[in-house]
Amino acid sequence: MAQAATTASQAALRGVQGAFDLLLRDDPEPEAVAEGEKGGVPETNSAVELQKQADALLEDFREQAMARLAAAGITLDAPLVLEADRLGGVRVVGGHPQAGAIERILSEDPQLVKTFEAWQGTHRAADRQRRAEQWERLYALDPTAAQAQDAQFSSLDEPPLRVTLASV
Repeated sequence: MAQAATTASQAALRGVQGAFDLLLRDDPEPEAVAEGEKGGVPETNSAVELQKQADALLEDFREQAMARLAAAGITLDAPLVLEADRLGGVRVVGGHPQAGAIERILSEDPQLVKTFEAWQGTHRAADRQRRAEQWERLYALDPTAAQAQDAQFSSLDEPPLRVTLASV
């Protein structure tokens, strides 16, 4: 599932880029956006569809991570916050007494890391698609205002994504 989600995430990102490229042209073709095939622009998933995929991946990650931690004898007395480190691994945020062991356990499972990465990619694709959809609506109403606010909609300055795990 993680491989399919990663492939879907990559396709979604190409679609978002294609939509932005089409919107920023001097002579946008509304039919191409609607049909998704004219002008070589791929169809894109809606932000809602991408968010549903991201939510499913997040749930899978939480279940897998909790199972791995339980198998290693680690119980969570308080919620545990995780985020991606700069090398693509998973790191514990905050002062958990077993942070090192937790990071090692989670990073040793390649499928778990792939699920975490797929969730991040899909979540970010959903966010970018949501911004693209907002920009498209604004552009349809007022092209000048859309172009004036372009930086707000196309910013790639994204903070690390965090996941909270808690015992049930």
